[in-house]
Amino acid sequence: MNPRSLLLATTLGLAAHLMGQTTPCLAYNDVGLNIPSAIYGGQTNPGRVAWLVPAPSTIVVQSLTILVRNQYPAQRGQYLTLELWTDDVATGNPGTRIAGGSWKSSTQLMWQGTNLDLPVAMQGGSSYWVVLTEPGWTSVPSDLQGATAFPNKRFYNNTWNADPPSALRVRFHCNLLDQQGASPFGPACTSSVGRLGTVFTNEVPLIGNADFRVEGSGFPAGSLCFVVLGVIPVFPSVPIPGTASCFQNTDSFTSLVGTTGLGNVRQQTTDGHYALPIPVPGNTSLTGLFFAAQMAAFDPGSTAALPIVTSNALRITVQ
Repeated sequence: MNPRSLLLATTLGLAAHLMGQTTPCLAYNDVGLNIPSAIYGGQTNPGRVAWLVPAPSTIVVQSLTILVRNQYPAQRGQYLTLELWTDDVATGNPGTRIAGGSWKSSTQLMWQGTNLDLPVAMQGGSSYWVVLTEPGWTSVPSDLQGATAFPNKRFYNNTWNADPPSALRVRFHCNLLDQQGASPFGPACTSSVGRLGTVFTNEVPLIGNADFRVEGSGFPAGSLCFVVLGVIPVFPSVPIPGTASCFQNTDSFTSLVGTTGLGNVRQQTTDGHYALPIPVPGNTSLTGLFFAAQMAAFDPGSTAALPIVTSNALRITVQ
């Protein structure tokens, strides 16, 4: 299925969903909040670790979340990256990257993650590596009492090295990330390198949540980008003339200009990522306030008359 069509069908189905996060289509070790106090921090900077996870049935995954916190962002870095890789059966190591995304990690222990830059059809009966790249000193996202442990590898000395199996706490979502009060709407369009830039949040737009932010991942790195904010709850998806089948998914009440990230998870920005802080004041009169956010970025490899890629929109209602 065309990724654009798949995203359109999925996100339109979620447009009215504002009450809570959609149940993941596959999850392991996601009950409770036990994780080790140990931190990575050692072999490489940034660090990369992987778990081999089976798919019991065929599912199409669009986002991943793990139970984690980044305890020392000021000292080491503030971003995390999650990816799905193939399994190289001959070596028993991660093979090739399929899809992934990045986000600005919270210092609070919480389920957090990212949209993938392509939908991934995980075939039932096959296994895939979930690969985490972290800046150092990130809490290990595994269950201390894990019922389901997976083969675990860490990358250092330019090769994958076996660690003891551990119980990765992971959720596979067959939808773009949503939250209570934050629902994706409309399609993203494919860039010149075949990737999707999407918009999401790991935070709930609660009254008094100073950490609320909208994030984008999967865009061309180091590119001019725009964040469009709208106020019309029922604004439809409208084709944008001159683009490679891109859509405007919210009205343009106002917009901000920035640059997508360029660098690894230890840098001030990370490749293809952009974050817009939108702290919610502690004013109860704002309850029910609606706004929407969409991102667009310059695509340097595009041959379209208007060489941009656009994301889905995120429809947000203050709780």
